[in-house]
Amino acid sequence: MLELDRQQTKFDKSSSLWEEVALLCRAVDEGKAEWGVPAYDGGLFSHDKNVSRAGALLDRIALPNTVFGPALHDLLIIQTSEGWGPVDFRSLNVGEFGTIYQGLLESELAVAETDLIVDEKGFYRPCHAGEIVEVKESRIYLHNRSGARKATGTYFTKDFAVAHLLDQALEPALADHCRRLDALDDEAAAVGFFDFRVADISMGSAHSSSPPWIALSGR
Repeated sequence: MLELDRQQTKFDKSSSLWEEVALLCRAVDEGKAEWGVPAYDGGLFSHDKNVSRAGALLDRIALPNTVFGPALHDLLIIQTSEGWGPVDFRSLNVGEFGTIYQGLLESELAVAETDLIVDEKGFYRPCHAGEIVEVKESRIYLHNRSGARKATGTYFTKDFAVAHLLDQALEPALADHCRRLDALDDEAAAVGFFDFRVADISMGSAHSSSPPWIALSGR
């Protein structure tokens, strides 16, 4: 169990925290009836090497609490002006999750080949004599991958742009489809009711992580 104040948290050398998180990930991937969790089967937490090479490798290790505990603490506990408390992930909306996801795609872990410092533009560079080291040699650090989102085509569309696309593309196409149905008799309208197609090219959150909607109606 994690104490609110990281300085007071005592982590042992067991891997209990890793095993608990692994059990949770497995439940999301495969389902766990006694927890009331269905199998989401999205592949994100898969340990099948044919689905996720990283997941298969992670399934072969177990980090001790002394290593995994501090990282888990920093993800789940936050210090505010009122003191320490748990991060309320329930208050995050879809857009905020998308922003976090997009930010993660722009970053990657690396091992420092020498002592590093962050320059005025926010980039890591070798530390010179007399400067305060921010990342020591051989330590792991997180840095920006320039152009990563452009290479993967990953963009998170703002809500105002999504609303405009829906108003100007989807709704007019639906209105046209309904007008065609109104001109038909009941039997023909019933047959043609589902003769309407909408393509969301990126299929992200189905909320706002997609390029313009393309609405196709009729055959």
